[in-house]
Amino acid sequence: MNIIYLTFKYFEYFFIIYLGLSSIYILIFALAGIARKKITYPKNKIKNRIAVFIPCYKEDSVIINTAKSAILQKYPLDKFEIIVIADSFLKQTLDELESIPVRIINVSFKNSTKAKALNKAFEIIKNTFDIAIILDADNIMEPLFLDKINNAFNKNFKAIQGHRKAKNFNTAYAILDGVSEEVNNNIFRQGHRTLKMSSALIGSGMAFEYNLLKNTMKKIDAISGFDKELELLLIQQKITVEYLDNAIVYDEKIQKASHFRNQRRRWLSSKITFFKKYAPQVFHELFLKGNIVYVDKIYQMIAPPRIILLGGSFLVSLLYFLLTIFGYQTWLSEKWLFIFLTTFFAIVISVPKGFFNRKFVYAVFFLPSTFIQMIISILSLKKAYKKFIHTPHSSKFN
Repeated sequence: MNIIYLTFKYFEYFFIIYLGLSSIYILIFALAGIARKKITYPKNKIKNRIAVFIPCYKEDSVIINTAKSAILQKYPLDKFEIIVIADSFLKQTLDELESIPVRIINVSFKNSTKAKALNKAFEIIKNTFDIAIILDADNIMEPLFLDKINNAFNKNFKAIQGHRKAKNFNTAYAILDGVSEEVNNNIFRQGHRTLKMSSALIGSGMAFEYNLLKNTMKKIDAISGFDKELELLLIQQKITVEYLDNAIVYDEKIQKASHFRNQRRRWLSSKITFFKKYAPQVFHELFLKGNIVYVDKIYQMIAPPRIILLGGSFLVSLLYFLLTIFGYQTWLSEKWLFIFLTTFFAIVISVPKGFFNRKFVYAVFFLPSTFIQMIISILSLKKAYKKFIHTPHSSKFN
C-alpha cells in the first residue's frame, strides 16, 4: 500500500513541476507580449518581387473567393503573383480559376501534404522572386498585407509571421479557436519578440526570403506541421522570425467539435514527431552554438496544451478543495491552485479587449467540451502519425 501511495505521490510531484514551470513560462511571455510596443516599418520605394503560394487540397468551396481577394492587393501588379497549388480539385473549380489572373499548378500525390505541394511548385516555377508568402486556402489578406511585408523585408528580415485573425465567430468553437489564436499571438509571437527571441510560425500568413524557403523546404517532407519543422530548421541557421502585428491575414476558425478534435490531434502529433527528431540536437545547439532559441522551441514541442494546463489544474484544485471539507489537508493543494491561477491570469491578459462580449461569455461554457475533445485527441494520437488529417473549410458561416 505504501509503495502505491509513494508512486502516486511521485507522479504528482512530477506533474506539479512540469505544469508549474509551464504556467510560469506562459505568464512571463504573456506579460512580455502586452508590453511590446506596436511596430510599423516605414514605407520603402524598393518593391520586391513576391510569390504568394496557396497550397490547396480539395478546397473547392473557398479557393475562388480567396483567389479573387488575393489579386486585389495594393501592391504593384507587376511585382507579385498569386500561385494556387491545386490538389484534387473539381474541373469546374479549375475552369473558374482560369478566369482569374492567378497561376495554377496542378499536383497529385498518393498521400497529399503541404510540404509536397510547395516543393513541387518550387520545382516548376522558373521565375525570379525575392519573397515567398504562404497562405491557406481560406486566408484573406488585408489590402496592404504585401506592402507591409515588403517594408519589413527591406529592414533585412528573412522570415516574417503575419498576424492571423479569425474571420468567423459563428459558433462557440469558432470563438474559442479565435481567442486561442490571439493568446498564441501574444505569448508565442509578441512576447517572444519582446524578449528578442524568434516568433513562432503558424502555417500561413508567413513570408520568407524566396531562396531561403525554397532551399529549406527541400529538407522537409512532413505529413503535417511542416511549419514547425521549418521553424526549427530556420533557428538552426540562427534566422530570427519577426512578427508583424499590423500585417493581418483573416483565417477561418473551426466550427465543430469534430474539427477541433482532428485539428488538435494533428498539431499534437506533429509536435511529438519533431521533438523526437530534433531534441537530440539540443546540447549541440546550446553548448556549441549558444542557440538558446532552439532550446526554447524544443521545449514548446513538449509543453502541455493550455486547455489541459488550465482544465487539469482546475480539476485537481477542485478535488483538493472538496477533500478539505472532509478534513483532509495537504500543502499540495496550494501548488495546484497556484498553477491554475497563474495559467488563468496569463490567458486572460493575452485576450484582446474586443473579445470580451456576450458571445465570448456564451463560448466560455463550452470550455469543458474543448477539454474533453483535447483528451480524446491525446488518446487517439497514433492515428495522426500515418496520414495527413484535413480540416475542411466553408464559404458559408451558418
